[in-house]
Amino acid sequence: MTASGAVAVVTGGASGIGQATVRVLAGRGTATVIGYLNSAQEAVKLADELDRAGSPTIAVRADVTDEAEVARLVDRALARFGRIDYLVNNAGATIARGPVEELPLSVWHRSLAVNLTSAYLMCRAAIPALRDQSGAAIVNVASSSGFTGGSRGSAHYAAAKAGLVGLTRALAGELAPFDIRVNAVAPASIDTPFHEKWPPATPPESWIPGLPLGRLGSPVDVADAIAFLLCDTAGFITGQTVHINGGSRMY
Repeated sequence: MTASGAVAVVTGGASGIGQATVRVLAGRGTATVIGYLNSAQEAVKLADELDRAGSPTIAVRADVTDEAEVARLVDRALARFGRIDYLVNNAGATIARGPVEELPLSVWHRSLAVNLTSAYLMCRAAIPALRDQSGAAIVNVASSSGFTGGSRGSAHYAAAKAGLVGLTRALAGELAPFDIRVNAVAPASIDTPFHEKWPPATPPESWIPGLPLGRLGSPVDVADAIAFLLCDTAGFITGQTVHINGGSRMY
């Protein structure tokens, strides 16, 4: 289990995989900081619900592509809880879809900022606090797209997620001397609001026949894996990417 009394910062924590991760960690005695950008109502509601239930939680609005706002998010976490043990970089978005030859450069830059640079900024800001804790850990939420190239029209997203896997491996080596573990998860075929906001080429229900486990994954399936990678029972695991895809691809 994650350490009781530990503190986790979860970006994109108001919905989908992020919200499920906040709930799973709260259920294991971890205080949480919900980072959000546009989902104020959902974030505040979740924080209030968990706080009333006895799990210390705050919601902090921050654009995690902005260096100053990232610093403020980390400062708010430290001001409220005095420590950070775990960081989950879950914020991400497809932005738009289209073939590379038609993709505006602004969309390319925005996709890399949201899906890759945000994790770099969050790690850079949180590392000093993580170094102060024994058994600190980071989990980056990548995607199967970083390994497969993704669906048609999402080269920018696939490239960013592949970069996030590379960043995970580089940080794992860099931070190992400080006893900070860094891993990633690569979800696929997960039923989340992400697909409603950025519809894929085919509806998620159509993926089920190709899944050996015969169902779509849920946000909790991913959240449980994230919680495992954060906990001390995963203490000899670093620099790895755990694929959560119902067996659709077996690496």
